[in-house]
Formats: sequence, structure tokens, C-alpha cells
Amino acid sequence: MTLFATLDRLSIALPAYKLASTTIYSQSKGHQMATIKTIPPGKKSMLRPKIAPGSENVSINNNFLSDDRAGERQQNSFHFYFNVSADEEHVTLKIKQGHSEYNLQERSHHYLLFVLARMREQDSINGFDKDNQGWVYMDKFCKMLGMDRPHINIQIYRARQQIKKLLPDFPTDVLVERRQGGLRFGFDEISYK
Repeated sequence: MTLFATLDRLSIALPAYKLASTTIYSQSKGHQMATIKTIPPGKKSMLRPKIAPGSENVSINNNFLSDDRAGERQQNSFHFYFNVSADEEHVTLKIKQGHSEYNLQERSHHYLLFVLARMREQDSINGFDKDNQGWVYMDKFCKMLGMDRPHINIQIYRARQQIKKLLPDFPTDVLVERRQGGLRFGFDEISYK
């Protein structure tokens, strides 16, 4: 969508956090004046372009991504490194995003993530397409880990909270994906040793 306006102050509300960007261009000079990549839900961003009131027209281009494309881009920007002891009793996790690396140390919920990630990687090696990699029925997963459903849900919650605290823009809803009766690790960039 492109809007044209003469302004000294501009309020823009974007419909979905992490799914939109807005770029403001000077119409007469054609140069970029400002870009907004993300805005928290329900908030407006106040832009004050460096132009005198009424002196110049600007064009505003809003670029909205579909939920699928935005989720795919988010998933591809994180790489998970699991360091697992020989007896699988100790699991540390590091997440790399671009040039930044975040050490999440050792936590009990990392083992659950590791098991799901390993299942996804094994399905990838076995030639499953991305949409079908790593899915496991909850009942089977409970037996594998020796936990009941509430305990698994608490572990998933703790993992999401720990990551969200360290990486506020992390798409926690994608960390462990769910569908009818099943779940899987939501990312495919995985390493472990």
C-alpha cells in the first residue's frame, strides 16, 4: 500500500508485529527518509521526518509479509547448538542469530528440546520433507521421556520463557510446534555433539 501525504508528524499503526515494515520516501527528492521494521502490538510509532510542515510530499510504502513467509524467515535466522553429555543427563544450549551467540547454559528443559530436535534431524536425514520432519505423538513422547503431559507442557513453557527473556524478538510460538495429538521442534538449523 502506498500513501501520499504532506506532513511534519506522522502516526502509523502496523497490523502485525514482526510482519511488516514501513519505509518513508521523499517524493520530490526520491531518497529514503525513515524505515520502521517492527512495532509492538497495539502501539503507534511517531515519526518526525526532517522536513518543514507542508513543504514536501512524502510517499509511505507498507510492506506486509504473509504469516507463512514471516515465520519461515524467523525460523531460518536461528541456529541451535546442543552440547550433550555421553549419558544425556546434561544438555547445554546455545542459539546463534546472525553474528550473535546466546548461551542458555544447562537447564533440564533443554533435554526435551534436544530430543525433539534430534528427531527432526533424523527425519531430515531419512528424506522426509520439511512439513513432515520431527512430528511425534504426545503419548509416545511422554513414554520416551518418562513424563506426563503437564510436566512436558511445563518444560516447554520454561524453555520458551528462558529464551524470550534473553531474546525478546524470538518467535517462541514456533519453538515447539503442535498439531492434533503431536508436537515437534520448530527449527531445522540444529547441531549437537
